[in-house]
Amino acid sequence: MPTTPAKLNLRLPELPAWVRNEFEAPTLPTAIVFVHGYLAPVPEAYWLGSVKLMHDLRRRGIDLEVVRAPVTGTIAERAQRTAAALEASRAERIVVVGHSMGGLDARYAIRHHDPARRVTDLVTLGTPHRGTLIADLFHRLQPRMPAALRRIDRGGLEDLTRSAARRFNELVPDRSDVRYHAICGRVSPSAVPLPLRSFSRRLQSHEGDNDSLVSVRSARWGATTVVDDADHWALIGLEWMSGTDLRHRFARLGSGQRPLSLLRRQLKTILERAP
Repeated sequence: MPTTPAKLNLRLPELPAWVRNEFEAPTLPTAIVFVHGYLAPVPEAYWLGSVKLMHDLRRRGIDLEVVRAPVTGTIAERAQRTAAALEASRAERIVVVGHSMGGLDARYAIRHHDPARRVTDLVTLGTPHRGTLIADLFHRLQPRMPAALRRIDRGGLEDLTRSAARRFNELVPDRSDVRYHAICGRVSPSAVPLPLRSFSRRLQSHEGDNDSLVSVRSARWGATTVVDDADHWALIGLEWMSGTDLRHRFARLGSGQRPLSLLRRQLKTILERAP
């Protein structure tokens, strides 16, 4: 029998939390730099789910910069774009937000390209700090791929492998004057898109809970928060891109329980704290 479509049922008490701007104007000139992940040809579209967050930050006088990194470049190559954003900023205080590979770019840039020590905090979202089995698998398959596909990657895929991550972590230690925060997701493999389901299951068997591309174990870095029912894209506000329980995901769009709400609260805490 046909079923009646479920209603989203946004309760009125929830709406103020959805629409209000809880950020305060910072006491120091402040900038937030957003760094996208691997395979992001249009960075502005990449952060589409974070538009409300960015709008609220701008209304409080915070400068925002969306980095346009080489789509498949190495960490060192991509980090040059993050470094350029840091250098161009006139803010006295800079916070960096990096999703996926963007978190590694940010760590590199903060370590090597912030001589004035203006970066106070880094927030990584689903970043493979210890690499990911998925990159290992694709890197292994790369020699068998058609030449046209092999040419797409410019070294970034290898930098996401687990062996490369071990070398990276040895060569790029954290700065003692920067606070590191991580938000990572975990989701059932059955709730991710069908093309990624087998990878998520394999990742689950090797590394445990994951967001379909990066394990929780790999994404932990500094003070870490783990979000349930959050895949790799839900962490940047794109809950509608995947998942079988779409009713649950759409229902929480009007509440404070979205994965992106954690980033909002994290940024609010960072901005209220003295540099």
